[in-house]
Amino acid sequence: MRPRPCDVGSAHFAFEVDDMEAVVERSGANGWKLLGTIETWPEGPMTGTRLAYITNDDGTILEFYQLPGSRTGS
Repeated sequence: MRPRPCDVGSAHFAFEVDDMEAVVERSGANGWKLLGTIETWPEGPMTGTRLAYITNDDGTILEFYQLPGSRTGS
């Protein structure tokens, strides 16, 4: 079983994006799969930040985050 992004020892790259839906859609067209759903932090210093993890067949994990007030994240 592969580790989840939140597991100790799991490694992944994170990228800030301006348009979460477009990035997830483009990634899917290139063979990447969304892990779960696009989430929004409900409280704390990152309130309103949107977050998504994607993976490919090799088990590589990428994280995308969209800050509040960015192009489509208001």
